[in-house]
Amino acid sequence: PSIQYIAVMNPDVRVEDPGIFNAMLSDFDDDTIGVVAPLMVENGRVQERSGWMLPTKAQRIFANTPLNAFFRSLKPQMQGDLRIVDAIHGSFFIVSRKVFSKTPLFDDNIFLYGEESVLAFKVKSLRLKEAIDTRYQYVHEHNYAVENREASICKGKTIYQSVKYLLRVYYKCTFFDRLLYVLFQGTYAYVYLPLLFKIKKTVSKW
Repeated sequence: PSIQYIAVMNPDVRVEDPGIFNAMLSDFDDDTIGVVAPLMVENGRVQERSGWMLPTKAQRIFANTPLNAFFRSLKPQMQGDLRIVDAIHGSFFIVSRKVFSKTPLFDDNIFLYGEESVLAFKVKSLRLKEAIDTRYQYVHEHNYAVENREASICKGKTIYQSVKYLLRVYYKCTFFDRLLYVLFQGTYAYVYLPLLFKIKKTVSKW
């Protein structure tokens, strides 16, 4: 097929230099690279979460708790201009067609907040890498400040459901691990967050 690379972009992404599309294709000269993206800029600042290493199952289970401080995260490795990561931010990336020709496309069971991890597992299964090309940037114009109370609570619940699915299907966690996740993260998403916003709303009325 003539199409060898696919660019996936959010509608709220702005690329100021269209030349980066062709420029980044040179990164695929390394046949171990399956996905590449530029650095993400939000509110005028380069974001470290342009790409990251996958959290362990323990980090998923104990996220948003003091216990998470006991688990050390892996750091991305640099190879020249490339930052080698496990996952890239889903707002903009270029993927080699061979990734989707050898594995299923995006998992329909993940609506949001987890699709980057699914892609990471698929790329790893092909023994390929994901990379951030630090020479280039793009602007992500998402405005987090406009998210209201209801949207934030809904987001927390969606993340909870997505990670719950990731732990079962991709992390291959035991029943006990998943039970711990429900205990800690279910409480966080369905009890703590709604209660926190309710308290803030009450305080603001005073």
